[in-house]
Amino acid sequence: FLSKSVRFQLPLLSDSSYIIDNEIMAMLYMSNPFLQTISKLKLLYSNILTGFNFKKIVELISELETPMLILLKNEEKNHKNYAVFGGFSSEAWKNTAAYHGSAENYLFSIYPTFRNYFVENSELAEKNYQYLWSTDNMHNVSPIGFGNKKIFIYC
Repeated sequence: FLSKSVRFQLPLLSDSSYIIDNEIMAMLYMSNPFLQTISKLKLLYSNILTGFNFKKIVELISELETPMLILLKNEEKNHKNYAVFGGFSSEAWKNTAAYHGSAENYLFSIYPTFRNYFVENSELAEKNYQYLWSTDNMHNVSPIGFGNKKIFIYC
């Protein structure tokens, strides 16, 4: 078992990243079958490069018909404490208040601790995998939701 070596090629990044390095990419690669099938990841949006523009984020992710890896870094003002987390969507995002996606979607934390949060039982998850709702709404619903009933990221 230990004498067998396995070689793999991490997907290349189209642009340099402020969040992801080879070590983090390797951890994501080993836990995500989709990443094991591609050779390159394209940076779609970075608020560090372009400033924050939610309408642009919605436009970009609504137009893509591909799985998506979303990475977020939450940093305190003193820049000493931060967390890196995100989610993987196996299906394209739809601009609707209705939940969509599949049980292949999952959430993860990268820093301070690497951990994946997979759907344990897709029948119990009630199909609450992801939603994108950019229109003004009267229900104060967060415009992006990711996860299931137990663990959810709202943006």
